[in-house]
Amino acid sequence: MKRCYKFVLVFLGSMFMFPALSNAQCSYERQAELSRIASNVQFSYNYLDNYNYSVNITNLTNDIYLKDDSENVINGVGEKQFEFYHGSTIQYEIYSKDSNCPNILLLTKYITLPSYNSFADYDECQKYPDFKYCQKWASTTVSFEQFDKALSEYKNELNNNENIEKDESTLMFMISDYLVNHTYMIWIIGTFLVIIIMLIVRKIIMRKKFGGRI
Repeated sequence: MKRCYKFVLVFLGSMFMFPALSNAQCSYERQAELSRIASNVQFSYNYLDNYNYSVNITNLTNDIYLKDDSENVINGVGEKQFEFYHGSTIQYEIYSKDSNCPNILLLTKYITLPSYNSFADYDECQKYPDFKYCQKWASTTVSFEQFDKALSEYKNELNNNENIEKDESTLMFMISDYLVNHTYMIWIIGTFLVIIIMLIVRKIIMRKKFGGRI
């Protein structure tokens, strides 16, 4: 009788426990929803001053929290803003905050801030501000040897383009100067072209008139 009584108690207890356990489980649907929430988080950055950037994180909700690579935890909703030095790379891990899916890693994002280009302060960069390695901010760094070699190639290309433009302008000037000083040549060439066009037109007309026998 006592065994029967214990069995009934265990059976009744399990009936109350199973619903609680099933509710505490993290379903695939909820995990998928949390992943969508995590992927909706947006990261952007803006230059402030003194080579510092603000990193803006938007679309935060109470379903998730973030942790950066310095172990700082970011909670809350809406938008958060943090300040970092130029050239920094920050890793953000987005975790579930759901009580049924606690601390599940949903997404990892990396933000790399542009680095200040020290070559931009060179005198050569004041002369050639459009040169690719003279821009103030750069996504990659180059050595001085790479900078110097690329700058030499850039100068040669500019000089070649200038020489081509000079040659073209000189040729055009010579032609126009010749025609101005020899206007009779314009009349001769023009008359010759008119005669040729008239002969071609006449031939076409006669061919149509006589059925192509001419």
